[in-house]
Amino acid sequence: ERAVHVIHSFAESGVPGSQEYLDEYYGSNEYQEIEDPSLVSFDPRDLQSEDPEVILRALSRVLENQYIDMGPMMVELLQTHKEDFQVCSYVIRILGELEMGEYLGQIMPFLKSEDVRVRANAVEAVGRMGKGVEYLGSFLEDRNNRVRANAVVAMGGKEDVSQAVLVMAQHENPLFRRSALYSIKQLKSPTLLDALESLIHDTEVSIRNQALEILQFYEICGIAGST
Repeated sequence: ERAVHVIHSFAESGVPGSQEYLDEYYGSNEYQEIEDPSLVSFDPRDLQSEDPEVILRALSRVLENQYIDMGPMMVELLQTHKEDFQVCSYVIRILGELEMGEYLGQIMPFLKSEDVRVRANAVEAVGRMGKGVEYLGSFLEDRNNRVRANAVVAMGGKEDVSQAVLVMAQHENPLFRRSALYSIKQLKSPTLLDALESLIHDTEVSIRNQALEILQFYEICGIAGST
């Protein structure tokens, strides 16, 4: 379901082949089985269930269908299920992806979460909302690679984050170097070419290959200095 949601986004952006895929998918027997009403129905009361699995399925429907009117019920989950990191991280992710900035105040406390998923999604959500970015500076040195990368992307449009990316690109842990690649591709900034050059000479073949692909992507985008 999530994959099909992404392909819909591809089609809206004009990615070649995506619309053809959707046309074929929706005409297939597989789709007819998935579209069983018992599997795709949405009941707002499920968000108040005591079963976390029921809540997570309901949240999936909210994200798929962009039910922004479910905002108050989702925010309530952040209080009633604050000890359930999976539920909280999913709620925060949805609020961020749907750019529901009116709930920024309810998300901010989760920047201090001990759970990596919750903290990473909170940082990303703040960045997507475009407000409160000034509170993310400390996360450029977070102990988790994903949190750090999300902070870089969130702040990259307003501040120079090239040094933070370079530090990630030269980190001994390959997870940080891969996250640096993610940040570089998202930001599309000529200031990150030094970090990208470092990654092109990485010790891991897969990182080198991905870095070269991103450099080619930069050239296609016309980023100064990439050619």
